[in-house]
Amino acid sequence: MFWLAKPCPRWCNGRHDDRDSSPDRRHFSSWEEQVPLTLEDAQEMGLGLGWQPEHVVVSLDQGVREEVPRIWCGKGVTNQGWHLTEDEARRLAVTLTAAANLAAGEPAGQLQLPFGIVAA
Repeated sequence: MFWLAKPCPRWCNGRHDDRDSSPDRRHFSSWEEQVPLTLEDAQEMGLGLGWQPEHVVVSLDQGVREEVPRIWCGKGVTNQGWHLTEDEARRLAVTLTAAANLAAGEPAGQLQLPFGIVAA
């Protein structure tokens, strides 16, 4: 690709084209994880096509001029979600683990909440 300033990251799916416009000049990961959301309403695939459980999608993307990848976390096949830095993703993982521990009746450990409130 004439517009690639350096080789693709190891995780990039390599689906680039010289015709990609500037906003589309991104690296996308081949890796994608989907977590079913059993408590959410299922989504109808189309008339007579059945239903699909809602899910969270996690993947990586990086603009070709950006230095580090972003972690995408979104709902299903929608474009509704957010990007996380590596540090934010690690903090969210710790926070989700603490919440799962609390839900299971286990201690959450020391978790720093917003505004200096500490949960035990």
